[in-house]
Amino acid sequence: PAVGAATIKNNRLHKASIVGLRKKGTQAQVSMIDSFHIGSLTKSMTATLIGKLIEEGKLGWKTQLKDVFGSELNLHTSLKYVTIEMLLAHRSGLQRETPTNIFETLKNDQRILPRDARKLLMRELLGNAPEKTPNTVFQYSNMGYTVLGAVAEKITNTPWETLMKDKIFTPLNMYSCSFGNPGKHGQDYSQPWGHKRVNGVITPIAPGFYEGNLSIK
Repeated sequence: PAVGAATIKNNRLHKASIVGLRKKGTQAQVSMIDSFHIGSLTKSMTATLIGKLIEEGKLGWKTQLKDVFGSELNLHTSLKYVTIEMLLAHRSGLQRETPTNIFETLKNDQRILPRDARKLLMRELLGNAPEKTPNTVFQYSNMGYTVLGAVAEKITNTPWETLMKDKIFTPLNMYSCSFGNPGKHGQDYSQPWGHKRVNGVITPIAPGFYEGNLSIK
């Protein structure tokens, strides 16, 4: 329902334009200052954060999970030797999405703070066998990048959100970036909604627990 585009010339914004609706079925027009949910780009930004920490000597490509969480978590044997490089390359063997029991726990108690939610997820993910044997096959894994975020938190004792602001957003003057949903509830048309195809029909998805990650404008 909406699309924006921009061109950069000599490292400066040259032209930008946007057109469409914030939600299908409404008359709410998008604007140049709207925030868009950027979803999986969270992974490339987290990878950049990990690269920065490696540059600073706080991590290595071959750092293993046992080196980070060995004293805190009861790691499954097959995951102890998973490296930062394997996680970045989707070769950790971890599943693609959040385990159902953790998803339901977080959905039903949204008072749990993000950092505590990641700790809960780490205990579940890393305490059980992965879906695939690590470093044998490529398996796209959102969970692998959640682990990387938790790794960054552990070695710096700093929330992932703060690290992203300090090491990625601020140096790049990305001051409009934020976390979570651009909109707040099912009647909030102040920001663009996500949409997906349901039975062949483009359908708007209300802001809520099922939407997450970063927002940018």
